[in-house]
Amino acid sequence: MTVEPTALRSIAQAAKDPPFSEPSIRGKIARGEVRVVKIADYIYIEEAKLRRLFGALYNPRPARP
Repeated sequence: MTVEPTALRSIAQAAKDPPFSEPSIRGKIARGEVRVVKIADYIYIEEAKLRRLFGALYNPRPARP
């Protein structure tokens, strides 16, 4: 499986986008509702999966330079 690194969001990054919180995202991961990518002890979520899971609620903030 190949994943584009720019399509990955950490839990902290995803939690910055309303209506998410880190505990709610971690709960969905623990229940198996969200599959993750683990790289060197860090957990990432594919942005496309967040869009599918949360639909219109997922509204990421633009990245800052």
